[in-house]
Amino acid sequence: MKTGFLLVAHKPLASSFNSVAKEIFAGLEAVEAVDIDSDEDRQLQQEQLERAWNAIDADQKVVLVDVFGATPGNVVCAFAKEKNCECIAPLSLPLLMKLLCYRNQPLKVLLEKASEAAQIATRTTNENN
Repeated sequence: MKTGFLLVAHKPLASSFNSVAKEIFAGLEAVEAVDIDSDEDRQLQQEQLERAWNAIDADQKVVLVDVFGATPGNVVCAFAKEKNCECIAPLSLPLLMKLLCYRNQPLKVLLEKASEAAQIATRTTNENN
């Protein structure tokens, strides 16, 4: 099962995450990025999401957004509801790397891995782990 990812974040974060992912995972496919400019028209933002969504060739698709409650999250929530897809926040490099490592797994497994990534991604230098 091939999973595609749509990265949505404040401009230029989504493109930056996509570039890093493609640097780490050579030949990475089915990942698209949409950088949201808060000053852009909402209709234009929806059109950008639609184009990126349609460009992803995958059995299942997951949307990763930088933060709920800000413009990217607000735009994505309406879009995800329309597409009936999972939307995960906050987008972080540890989360993205974890999900890309398991991208051939069923959606349920990906959601479990997302939860794991959120729990272990924040550390301090004094932790004994």
